[in-house]
Amino acid sequence: MHCCAGEQFFETPLNTSILVFISPEHPLQFALKFRDLEYADYRDALDVCNCAATHYKVRGGINSNNRHPLHLMVSEGWNRLRLVADGRHLGLKWIDKKDEADLLALTLDFPINMGSLEGLFSNCSGNSPEWDVLDGQNATVPLHPLKSEQQLVVTGQASSMPYLITDSEPIPIVTNTTLTVKIQRQNSTSVIRIVQESLELLSVQQSLRPVITVGSKGGNTHLRLNLSDPQEKQEHSRGLPPEYITITNIQMRLLMKDYGIKVPTKQAKIHA
Repeated sequence: MHCCAGEQFFETPLNTSILVFISPEHPLQFALKFRDLEYADYRDALDVCNCAATHYKVRGGINSNNRHPLHLMVSEGWNRLRLVADGRHLGLKWIDKKDEADLLALTLDFPINMGSLEGLFSNCSGNSPEWDVLDGQNATVPLHPLKSEQQLVVTGQASSMPYLITDSEPIPIVTNTTLTVKIQRQNSTSVIRIVQESLELLSVQQSLRPVITVGSKGGNTHLRLNLSDPQEKQEHSRGLPPEYITITNIQMRLLMKDYGIKVPTKQAKIHA
């Protein structure tokens, strides 16, 4: 299973919800093909960010565009949206728990036949984006910039050795654990602290749109970013019970030896 996708095709009629990371720098992009018309000469595209949508048209080889403010400005970061495409109608709604609010409603010139979505989105159920990190590969996880605390659940094969990628040396993570990610905004930067149980693995200064990158060695690793508020109790954000904390720290040091990394005596800190 690989929930986050870069591109996905769809046919009409369509009524579905997606979890998408949107910002001015990371829009959700649509490409639309019309029924019974040549795509090269007649097509539409949209770039949707958290405050507006830019609508591009090609008509007989002539390009034009128009900007549409969204009915509601949503926060930058992860948002659940409903996409409706049927005939000449294309609509977007913002989903907040059980409530839905209109963001965009367009009546197009021609009926939609099919289209594609491109961006950072997830078609998994629930409000937690997920990534599969294959052996020898890595995944960049965009954090929600406005949530001061969120959890990254790390699971995988018994042989897998996941690790945080930094500007200096990799920092091993124990498989089947939960990392607590704390974000503190300071002027034009964010200070990111990553904690595993009581051990701080990393403190890093980034932009106001922070990310963390996780690699996997020796097997596949699965990541799930839990966006629930810290006060909301749910079983996946508890981590290991207290009696295993000492074992976890010992495992950390054994893993670091497997990677050929010197065991630090102080907390690791880098600056991006």
